[in-house]
Amino acid sequence: MKTKLIEKIRSACIKANKEIVELKFGCEVVVSTKKMGAQKTVIKGFLSGGGFMTSFGETPEESIIKIIGRPIHLADVLLAMSKTADTTVEFYANDGITSINCRYNDTPYSIDWNLKETLENQELPTLQFIADLL
Repeated sequence: MKTKLIEKIRSACIKANKEIVELKFGCEVVVSTKKMGAQKTVIKGFLSGGGFMTSFGETPEESIIKIIGRPIHLADVLLAMSKTADTTVEFYANDGITSINCRYNDTPYSIDWNLKETLENQELPTLQFIADLL
């Protein structure tokens, strides 16, 4: 269930901000390797002759099977929410900006977003609430 919620939120975030899946530093990709087949890795740099530096060393661009993109943070989620029609959400931050009180259709909600973590590491109730809004 958590995976489906994350994919729904991630898809809405990418729709709102295509930069998430641009091939640049920090972008997660799946590459085809001769020794281990398809493997996830992160772009760590660019080569002057084309291609990328990853945890597998020099990686040609044509070996990329899938672009996953960079990690999703709260700013991406807020941008996606702002693009959702007929949704008004007010955020009030407290306690070090980790607890967020939301008002949606005059009903108060309280969710926790750990600012030190990406979308994938948020709690299930937070993911469910955000997915329902999107």
